[in-house]
Amino acid sequence: AAAAAATQQQVSSLVHLHLQYNGLSKILAPAAEDASTRKWNLKLLDFSHNVITGALPPFFLYLPSLTALDLSHNLLSGMLPPFPLVSDLRRVSLRGNAISGNFPSS
Repeated sequence: AAAAAATQQQVSSLVHLHLQYNGLSKILAPAAEDASTRKWNLKLLDFSHNVITGALPPFFLYLPSLTALDLSHNLLSGMLPPFPLVSDLRRVSLRGNAISGNFPSS
């Protein structure tokens, strides 16, 4: 339990996470409704240029402080999940994937 609490504290203090060009094929992400993600302070998340497959994990869209998300040049596919009405997300790059759908206009 102490190790889990320490890990949660470390994750909550993380602001920028750059994991591009690592050959990652999967993102292990908590469920979108997981309350622990509300404590995360991530502003920039970059998983570009990997080999991540499957659908876009919706948990990214619910990180309260996230302003930039780069998942470009992976093997993601499927529909773009609905974006929350209130979000600090300002820059999203999904190019080089097979994701369909539209971004919200505002």
